[in-house]
Amino acid sequence: MRMFRLETKCFVALAAAISLLMAMNRPWYGKSPADDGGPSKIEDLASASLRWFGESDGTTAWQSFGGADNAIAALTVVCGAAALACLSESAERIARGALQLATIGLCGLLVLKLIDEPQAAWEPRYGIFVALGLAVVLATIASGINETALRSTRRRAYDTL
Repeated sequence: MRMFRLETKCFVALAAAISLLMAMNRPWYGKSPADDGGPSKIEDLASASLRWFGESDGTTAWQSFGGADNAIAALTVVCGAAALACLSESAERIARGALQLATIGLCGLLVLKLIDEPQAAWEPRYGIFVALGLAVVLATIASGINETALRSTRRRAYDTL
């Protein structure tokens, strides 16, 4: 398996953070069609998934949430800044911890917002799925950054013996 350098991982994390901020301008929720009150069928799930990923109408993250949009944006900015700070040897240890904590909080907040829709008659749109995918990419990269730094620390410890 090919190992990427720390710089590559940091720049991928920064790109994912910027992309997540841009995804907040895409539709996250839209109105669901009128329900007839009967039991739902499997065909309803198929048509709903087509609406989730196919329709571009709806409200953005900035319009949908009262304060969670600011929390999502703040955690994303912390992820991007921590990824850049990982490139500095003096701030690398603190930045790795901040990056991991911010990505865990970001993933948790996005899963919560996927489950808990802002209004009862709304359903998710593709923007929230893109944001959740980017948050998982950020979490994976944060884990890789921590592993890369851990290996270099072990290597330095063996070099001094």
